[in-house]
Amino acid sequence: MLIILKRIQIYPLHYIITTLVDNSSTSFTSGTLEITLNLTSDNVNSIRVLDSYLVIESTQKPEGLLRGQLGMDIDVSIDVELSTANVVPPLPGRIETGSAIIRVTSDNNLYYRVKVNDIRPGDFLQKSGINKGCDDDNGICAIQLSQDQSDFGVSKKIQITTQEATIIQNDFLYVNVSSAQVPGGLVRGQIR
Repeated sequence: MLIILKRIQIYPLHYIITTLVDNSSTSFTSGTLEITLNLTSDNVNSIRVLDSYLVIESTQKPEGLLRGQLGMDIDVSIDVELSTANVVPPLPGRIETGSAIIRVTSDNNLYYRVKVNDIRPGDFLQKSGINKGCDDDNGICAIQLSQDQSDFGVSKKIQITTQEATIIQNDFLYVNVSSAQVPGGLVRGQIR
């Protein structure tokens, strides 16, 4: 599969600090990028102080093909595809899909973003969480992620315990997203 890299940007939790590649003034050559970029003092301070990360976008994955935290060690890096087909039991007639990005740092910070596409008119997202269970089980929520509709589609950060970090690293888990019309789980994706 041909992947066309489109853009690289540096973000803190909620906004773009700077764009490194925009495919107009800067672009990739054979998948490699070498540039010198003059950053403002505000850009440098934001990168140093905020929980910043680098995102590489492609034409096939405009929400982000690759992502890396700046200035910290990542112990867990998981990207989960969400679908109504993964819900137990499956939801006939629903077409929602989505993604969950999960990162756990060595100091037990959990960075995540949960996004759901094509929500049926009249329905709205309610909660999401990391639940315990295999791909054919419905389990209990181990870590609550989204608390209401405003938490979806944005990068979030929470502090977790060492025990919760160990659960994320070792247990059979899935991401579950509920909606008003489907409170038990609208979309789901297996972590392991």
